[in-house]
Amino acid sequence: MICQSNSFVIVILLTIFLNTISLSLDRYPIDPDEIKMLENINKLCTWIFVGEMVIKILGLGIVTYSLDSMNQFDAIVVIISIVEMVLSSEEKQNVEDQDDK
Repeated sequence: MICQSNSFVIVILLTIFLNTISLSLDRYPIDPDEIKMLENINKLCTWIFVGEMVIKILGLGIVTYSLDSMNQFDAIVVIISIVEMVLSSEEKQNVEDQDDK
């Protein structure tokens, strides 16, 4: 099963490492270009984690996936990350709309 292969686990661990580093680089003050780069890295990592969750659900089945407490934690983090991305996107859109007026 792909979701239990060493390659899959290594890719996910490297993504966690990249995401941790990018989150640790956030500071004040920060250059706007750096903010954009860190946001893009965070979005990429989030989508990789969404993919991980989907692959695991398809590979293990929803019941087996849900019984593992780490998968439960991962699913909660992924859902919160998606909500944060949506809210952040809406906030930026509202700011842009107000700037156009």
